[in-house]
Amino acid sequence: MSVFETMPRGPAAFDLYRAVLAPLVAIDSDPSALQARWNSALALSKKYGCEAFASFLVSQGLAGLWSVELPNAQAASDYGALASKLRDERFGAVARYLDQRAAVTELDRILTREGIVYAAFKGAWVREAVYADPALRAAGDIDVLVSSRQRQAAVQALRDSGYALWVDAENISHECSLTRRSSDIDLHWDILRPGRTRRPLIEDFLARRQCLAGLWGLSDTDVMFMMLVHPAFAKYVCASNTVSLIRVIDFVRWARARQVRWDDLINLLDASGLNTAAWAVLSWWKMLIGEDAWPVPRHVMVRLAPGRIRQSYLRAWIEHDLPTRLAASGIGVQIPFTLALHDRASDAAHAVSGWMRSRVSARRDPLLRIDASKDSP
Repeated sequence: MSVFETMPRGPAAFDLYRAVLAPLVAIDSDPSALQARWNSALALSKKYGCEAFASFLVSQGLAGLWSVELPNAQAASDYGALASKLRDERFGAVARYLDQRAAVTELDRILTREGIVYAAFKGAWVREAVYADPALRAAGDIDVLVSSRQRQAAVQALRDSGYALWVDAENISHECSLTRRSSDIDLHWDILRPGRTRRPLIEDFLARRQCLAGLWGLSDTDVMFMMLVHPAFAKYVCASNTVSLIRVIDFVRWARARQVRWDDLINLLDASGLNTAAWAVLSWWKMLIGEDAWPVPRHVMVRLAPGRIRQSYLRAWIEHDLPTRLAASGIGVQIPFTLALHDRASDAAHAVSGWMRSRVSARRDPLLRIDASKDSP
């Protein structure tokens, strides 16, 4: 039996999510209140078993943070086996981070030399900005944005440096992958499949990029935009099979530590037709984080919220974890759920037409004609 088979699924997992996040997002100044959060979370290790619980934390990207923040005295006395497993994972994460940081440094050198404007985003960028020890924030790959005008030049530059190209015809409209040894780069020239936003955003994102620790990345507000929009469509907001709780920690830390211009963010979401998508993701995360640790100004949720009927409709999907349940049963969620995340019917129609256009254009995309068999393995 897999260790994960003992863990709850669907709505039953929400209490588990809340418990493991609680001590990491807490802003309690009272040590006893924080200890109570740890006690509630640690009790789950006994409930589900140490091995299953540790594997769950690893799968959610939380092992490193738990390892360093778990109260030492308690870990040594009552939860030594769990602490040992998390410590081993943390040491492995440090090695993976050092490999990825070296790859990022080289990536900057390669693209800058070729005059290619890029911006890192997602985990590889967030961890450098808001984690005192970036190695604690695991990242599966390095996500990079480039202009569609420079995507072929970026691909060629990386292939010339020994990276192998991997292209998926389903996603060639907005991304491809390049790998070399232990380094994986996801190269994007759109944040989502074309048509999801009312207008292209990449050129504006690249114009607002910022440099930190020798790496170019998105601006603070654009990072928050991506945090709220990408999971809505790529992860169906709350689907259990795609949940990664480290993204909730990213969000909380970014909102508390960085200079997010909330009104600018709202204006950007509104211009993109994605207020509703951002509201749905925020509503889901607020369920997990709780009111006492919630880092978003109240007026943001008010301004992003759709009408009451659609609020009730989307809340029902989230609270009952319908994206997971319907996807598992073979019933699609794109039409009844993701189309409802667009602000207007015209935005949903634009998304559908964009998907149809991308299917047609994918057949003649020049990246598909590259002979990747010549790339280094």
